Amino acid sequence: MPAPAIKATIPASYVVTLLDLCQQWGVSAAQVLEGGRVDDAMLREDNARLALRDVNRILERAIALTGEPALAYHLAPLLTLSAHGLLGFGAMASATARDAIRLVEAFGSLRIAPFSFHLDESRDTSCLRLEALVSVPVFYAETVLLIIYHAASTLLGELPDGIVIQLKGAEPNYYPRYAGSLAVPLHYQAQQDALCFPASLLDRPLPMAAGPLEQLARAQCEKELAELQNASPLQTRIKNLLRKNLAQPPDLDAVALHCRISSRTLKRQLAEGGNSYGQLLDELRLAEATRLMTKPRCSLKVIAQDMGFSNQGNFSRAFRRWTGMSPREYMQQPDRKPADISK
Repeated sequence: MPAPAIKATIPASYVVTLLDLCQQWGVSAAQVLEGGRVDDAMLREDNARLALRDVNRILERAIALTGEPALAYHLAPLLTLSAHGLLGFGAMASATARDAIRLVEAFGSLRIAPFSFHLDESRDTSCLRLEALVSVPVFYAETVLLIIYHAASTLLGELPDGIVIQLKGAEPNYYPRYAGSLAVPLHYQAQQDALCFPASLLDRPLPMAAGPLEQLARAQCEKELAELQNASPLQTRIKNLLRKNLAQPPDLDAVALHCRISSRTLKRQLAEGGNSYGQLLDELRLAEATRLMTKPRCSLKVIAQDMGFSNQGNFSRAFRRWTGMSPREYMQQPDRKPADISK
């Protein structure tokens, strides 16, 4: 999946962890964020994501203010499996190490942009290889591959000798200071960015394997990936705001104020992406309404109120406009799925 610098692809939760880490050097989050386009409120929004260019700026300031160029070595162990959301839980629930890696291949870009992931298998040594989709500092490859190594340690327990991290970048002058304390050797100026390990590890069963949970995580990752590929940073912020306020959705002026742009600019930018504020609100209302309708003994009156409609009749008319059927007709379908209201 392409990850251009202007698209919001990197989870803000990773940046929050980085900012917390900087406090070890006496550097506050406010100092790192000062003068940038990202503030603490944006980072704390549910499911918030940042554009690569904004993360790069935060990273540069964090390194400069802490005076620690090896932040990647400190950050990676803090980003444990649970920090990666559904992808991490899906990996834990996988049957074997190979299955977990295949999940990362398919959905790694959800959590660890801007890379794609590729498992290269051979008879003796296999490698999980990164392909950068845009030019990024070596910090990113260092962090991602160290994260994967620590995840493997969590999933498999004690790892055998012979595992190495290969990095295409030149060896930084700070590496010798840390080489003895890192859990895995880093080989710089390599032909690839990859974690290489004995091929026999691929078939090792994982102790927390749970097929239904892995399937659920995969399904949710597929949904999230589709949304991420189609959503602009502005759409993502608007949807995050509206999800919290469907019962009393803010008007367009209030949303524009939240996004720190004018109402005219908000409408124009949404239109450029083929959307409108009303469309985004309808999409969220439909998705949430159909989710609630799968619950036993659901009340259409309560659902209508939760979706911000003044009465059940108005909700029913809107639902028919979205789906071509009434809410009750929808609930009688054996395989209930939200309709595509963008058509």
